[in-house]
Amino acid sequence: MKIRPGNTSDLQAVVEIAKTAWEKVYAGYREQIGEELFNGFYSKWKDIKASEICDSVMSGKWRLYVTEKDGEIAAFITIMINKEEKTGIIGNNAVHPKYQGLGIGTKQYNYVLDVMKNEGVLYAKVTTGGDEAHAPARRAYEKAGFSAKIPSVTYYMKL
Repeated sequence: MKIRPGNTSDLQAVVEIAKTAWEKVYAGYREQIGEELFNGFYSKWKDIKASEICDSVMSGKWRLYVTEKDGEIAAFITIMINKEEKTGIIGNNAVHPKYQGLGIGTKQYNYVLDVMKNEGVLYAKVTTGGDEAHAPARRAYEKAGFSAKIPSVTYYMKL
C-alpha cells in the first residue's frame, strides 16, 4: 500500500470511489427523511459530490492524496492547511468498499496528520455524520486521535 499526492489524472478514480463509498450514506438519508425530501435535497448528490471534489482540488485550495493498493487507487483524502492560523482540515475522503475494513482510512488520516504537523499545523479538524453509515468513519477518526467533538442536528421539512 502506498499513499502519494494525487493529481488531476487521479480525479476520475477518486470520484468513482466517492460515489461508491457514499452510496450507503445517501441511502440512509433517503430512509431517514423520506423520498420526497431526499429528492428535493439530494437527488443529484453524485454529480454534486463529483463537482465538489474536482473543484476543490483543481482550485488548489485543497490537496489530494491517494492510496494505492495492488496497483489501483483504493482510497483518497483531501486536506486544507492554513499556515497562518496553523490549522488543518480533513475534507472529502473515502475508501472503496472492496478495501474497507483493512485500516486504510486510519493510515490515510495518520499520513495527512503527519503532513500537517510537518508544516507547522497545531490544530486539526474533520467533520462527519452522526448516522449509522458514518460509524466506521467516526471510529477511524477516533483511532487517529480525534476526540473533541461538537454534535449537530440537521432538520428537514416540506413547505
